[in-house]
Formats: sequence, C-alpha cells, structure tokens
Amino acid sequence: MAWPAARPCAGQRGDGDELGRRGQLRLRRFRRPATAQEILHPPLRARVGQYVYLTGIAVVALALGAGLTAVSRMDFAARGMNGQLAWAQGTGMPMRPAMSVMMTADVSATDAAEAGLDVRLDLPAGTLPGVATRLVATVVDNRTGKPVGDLTRTHEAWMHLIATRADLGTFAHVHPQPTGRAGQFAVDITFPIAGRYIVNTEFRRQGQMADVHSRKVLTVVGSAPAPVTVAEGPRSAVVDGVRVRLDGDAEVGVRSGLRYTFSDAATGRPVDDLQPYLAAAGHVVIMRADGQTFVHEHAEVTDADGRPVFALPGQTFGPELDVQVEFPTAGTYRLWAQFRLADGDVITVPFTVHAR
Repeated sequence: MAWPAARPCAGQRGDGDELGRRGQLRLRRFRRPATAQEILHPPLRARVGQYVYLTGIAVVALALGAGLTAVSRMDFAARGMNGQLAWAQGTGMPMRPAMSVMMTADVSATDAAEAGLDVRLDLPAGTLPGVATRLVATVVDNRTGKPVGDLTRTHEAWMHLIATRADLGTFAHVHPQPTGRAGQFAVDITFPIAGRYIVNTEFRRQGQMADVHSRKVLTVVGSAPAPVTVAEGPRSAVVDGVRVRLDGDAEVGVRSGLRYTFSDAATGRPVDDLQPYLAAAGHVVIMRADGQTFVHEHAEVTDADGRPVFALPGQTFGPELDVQVEFPTAGTYRLWAQFRLADGDVITVPFTVHAR
C-alpha cells in the first residue's frame, strides 16, 4: 500500500519538499562505479580531484596552526594563565593556584643530609687566588654513593652556588651548568684571595616543591689576609648610579619585613623599571657573621589586591621591593641583594644589620 505524499498545510512554505529536492541534486552528483576495476583504479580526473581536495584541507590546517601558534606567543597570551604555567614550568618555580591567579610559593630549603643527598665539590689542586678555575659539583645519593640524575631547574638555574670568604668579606653567586654526566655541574669561578671559603649550593629534584641546600668549605692556598670584622653599617648605598636604601627592623624569631627603595643617585628620581632576575624581582642572601647560617630569599611582587604573583618577563618593578626574612638568633647578619637594572646589568648591594 502506497502512502500519499505529505502536502504542506495552507500558509506553510513546503520546506520538506525543498530539502528533498536539494538532497536529490546532491545524490545525482555521485555516480556508482560500473566495475571493481574502476574502484581500484579510478580515472585520472577523479584522483586529481581527491588530491586537490586533501591538499586544500592540509593548507587550511597548517594556516590555522601557524596562526594559533603566533597568537599564543604574543605578549597578551604569555601573560595569561597558560602562559604563566608554561613559564613557571620552565623556570622551576614552585607555585600554588589561587582562584584565577597563579601565586608564587616560596618554600624553605631542605638540608641535603635530611634529603639523603650530598654535594661533592672538586677544585683543581694548586688553585690560585685571582685566577679563574673550574669548580665541579656532583650531587650523589648518600645511601648508594651514586650520582643523582633527576634534578631540574630552580629559579631558571640548574644550581645556585654562593661562595663567600669565611669572614664574609667577599661574595659570588654563580650557576653551574650540566656537564653531560648524571648529577654533575661545573662553573668557572675566581676566588679573589687565599683562605677558607664557605660554598652554599641549592638545587631541586624533579617533582619537589623545596630546594635542597648543601654547605661545604673549600680552601684556596696562599697567604690569607687578616679577617674583616662584620659590623652593623649604613642602610644606604650607591651602586652603578642607583641609590638603594634598606628599611625595616631585624627581629629574632619572626618574619621580619625589610624594604628596599631605589632612586637615581644623581637626580633622586625613583627607579621603577627594574627587570626580573632569575624568575624573581630580586634575590637576597642572608648569612650570620660567623657564616654558620644561610638563607636565600626573594623580593616580593604583589598584584592590585596585595597578593604575591610571578615576576613575569616584560614586567618592571620599583621603586620599592619588600622581602621577608627570618633571623634565627640575635647577632650581626650580612645581606647581599641582587637586582637587574633596566639596561640588563645585575647589581649586588651588601648591607649589614643587627638582629635583636
């Protein structure tokens, strides 16, 4: 039994009939192959048409991919959430999510012995003061004695090595690079005078939030001068034409808030174009006068709501930067603060304070 064709009601446009006619026109464009041979070996015209179609799709896909890649590398994209995540992963900075803002998370370093690790420092025999020498640092597992191969970057560096003379009269912050051997890093360094040097290293294992800290002592042979006395000094200094002032009280047993203020030494104009240095607005090393303590802090950067955020590339800072420091015992402490100026130069500003 044949069903009668549906007709549109009065006042309707008959869209179903129109769609049916369009479908028939599309179906008429397809011609069923007459033989199996024609399926296996289609005519040249059909093959060329397929290649042109597929090539067109490939060109469109490549164009879209290139466009999206270019957009992702633009400045506004780099400052977005995904850009911050990718940048933070590359620098090795720990972080914590806070709603829509990725905030930094400074975590206290773990002592190497507690982490089951050791750092072996190899200095060539006969190293002379004032002459560059190659210092090799190897991170090993205390239990097995074998090098540790799962290290990653921390604040853009594979390892931070801070060498100070035992009396804290000199300071150097360098970054050993991988040698190609597991757990081994090397750097060229110059010890300015003969004597004992305290070498503090910081590094990080993959998947860890905290750095690992190691303290070693090296001796550079020769006639060592008399040790200097570490005493509380002025709270203002001029380095490379920039006047830096340190404010705040050093209090024992609490997180002491210190503030660095920057101005042009000649004009007094505030300096507000400091650049990020090693994934931070600034790095501050704090050691007690006897050299027995070591802390590596970072200057804080906050958003409009006062929350700490990343020191992203392209940002500028100043004229004030804060840092939170914990002084474990009463006494005199030497602070070395490092900042990058607008011209790219890194300045080191030393101060000496007394914690009470």
